[in-house]
Amino acid sequence: MNYKEIYFNALGLDPFNIRQECELTGFLCMVDIHHIQRRGMGGSKQLDRIENLMALNRIDHDYLGEKQHFKSMLFRKHMQFLERNNVRFDKEYLLNQIKRYE
Repeated sequence: MNYKEIYFNALGLDPFNIRQECELTGFLCMVDIHHIQRRGMGGSKQLDRIENLMALNRIDHDYLGEKQHFKSMLFRKHMQFLERNNVRFDKEYLLNQIKRYE
């Protein structure tokens, strides 16, 4: 299963629906599925997990993407989004990532 399938399956979303909710703005729009902690070009699939995958609109994805000082905020927002949508996830993993990047 690729990372996009992991994201859409975890949330019970239709991957063919071209408009999804941006986790930062809450708007329905075209989104990119973003690795909060990047896995690198052809890197390990260990980071292809719902705790590390977040739907962002293209502008936010381009702006926030690889900037370390936003990672804590992105993990925090993502955890809130998962909780609000009743998605099963490893909360300890996310809390450790938030602490790591604060």
